[in-house]
Amino acid sequence: TGTGGTGEALSTSGAVTTSTGATTEASQPPTRLQHYADGKCATPLWCFENGQISQGAPVRIFAQECFTGVTPPFRVSRIGYWIAATRGTPSDPVIELRGFDGTSPGASPLVPPAGLGGGDVSPGYHEVALDWAVMTDSFCIGLAGGELAQGTALGVAVDDVVPPLHQSFYRVDGVPPCNSAGQFLDTAVTQPTPTAQWCIDVDIVPL
Repeated sequence: TGTGGTGEALSTSGAVTTSTGATTEASQPPTRLQHYADGKCATPLWCFENGQISQGAPVRIFAQECFTGVTPPFRVSRIGYWIAATRGTPSDPVIELRGFDGTSPGASPLVPPAGLGGGDVSPGYHEVALDWAVMTDSFCIGLAGGELAQGTALGVAVDDVVPPLHQSFYRVDGVPPCNSAGQFLDTAVTQPTPTAQWCIDVDIVPL
């Protein structure tokens, strides 16, 4: 695990409460789950135009990083993430928690997505408090934002490390070839530019 960067003060703009019962947060410090390499989160993984990665194409993108081997039950108490770039103000930005079957994130979020404000998806590092209970030993979490019709896009950052299979996924809803037909694609398989791990980290607390 790593620090995930210094970033901004903890925001509650995306906080939702879905867990029930007492937690052990007072006696159990949170555990950080993180795959990405610190200090390497400067490049977006998104659709881009004219061969220039800095020129994002309008599209809605879903970025999901999956974590396995976690002892349930637990609560996801915080998410941290790096935004490398945006096209305009990304439309309808949200945080999503999805299940994981070992090969792909679930088709639908496990809980209602947590809405974000424009300031939560500006370039830089952000943290958002969450309260989501997870009862299985694996899950995927990430962001979605941008919209073809609105001409906006969200450039979530990746590091410079090629991910293993079944860890880093993306879905794009835009104009072909920037359209994955509603399916999540495994970055390690499709090898987009850049092929790297999402800069997304989370804290979990045992229930």
